[in-house]
Amino acid sequence: MLRKKLKLSLSEDSKKVSETICEYPAPSNEYFNNENSKDVPTTLLKYATALNDKLRKLSFDNPVKYVYNPVEYAFDMYASFIKKFCNDEKKILLLGMNPGPFGMVQTGVPFGEIKMVKEWYQIQGKINKPAIECPKRKIMGLDCHRAEVSGERLYEFFKKTCDTPKNFFRNTYLYNYCPLALMKEGGKNITPSSLKGSVKKELEEYCNDTLMQVLSLLKTEIIIALGVYVKGQAETILKVHNIQNIEVIYMPHPSPIARGNGNWGEKAQKVLEENDLLKYFSPE
Repeated sequence: MLRKKLKLSLSEDSKKVSETICEYPAPSNEYFNNENSKDVPTTLLKYATALNDKLRKLSFDNPVKYVYNPVEYAFDMYASFIKKFCNDEKKILLLGMNPGPFGMVQTGVPFGEIKMVKEWYQIQGKINKPAIECPKRKIMGLDCHRAEVSGERLYEFFKKTCDTPKNFFRNTYLYNYCPLALMKEGGKNITPSSLKGSVKKELEEYCNDTLMQVLSLLKTEIIIALGVYVKGQAETILKVHNIQNIEVIYMPHPSPIARGNGNWGEKAQKVLEENDLLKYFSPE
């Protein structure tokens, strides 16, 4: 059975990108047939699917022209990532903002730089396409030859620090706050933080609720927030729910756009050292 997805359309008056349709197979029951309601991967996938259902109803103003949700069109890859690396509770949540054009947008894996996914994670799976593709942001999947610098920096640092994915994910889960990639006409990225008005409020409400579910399920004690925006969102959630036993630690986002960020690995190392976190990533 084919499932309705996002289809972009502009209204004559408001020029809004409204709810639309993309057709490709819905996630099969094999992802959700575990009888244990406390099964972590199955529950995480249910949370993701419920969030997708809510986000699909949002209408975006210009300049948003394209809306990609790799958790939908690359669900097989996303599910493989979760099932392989998040089978139990995680003390640390490494929190990113949203998919990058040559990382998760292509692979369905958070910060999923191609080389990282293929060689380090060793994940394979089916990757479909969004309803309407931006000509400058075509989905090439694992055949994409462009590097996602943010993911590449993250990959290089944690590969050096942890040696193996097993060590990396021993205490940590890697999660993006919002699964949507938003783009202008020419493919330029629009971050959730730069949205305005009611659509931003709705998006944050949905993403905050899901993040709270994830934190509760994984019994997370430490959030390493990659960037100012997700740090603020995490702190807001904890304040609203009066949660005092989860610590939020800021780490600069590995984005190449930020000035003076060429030595991101050194900055990340400093954060882990100053907060006594290296022990959770170092090889046993």
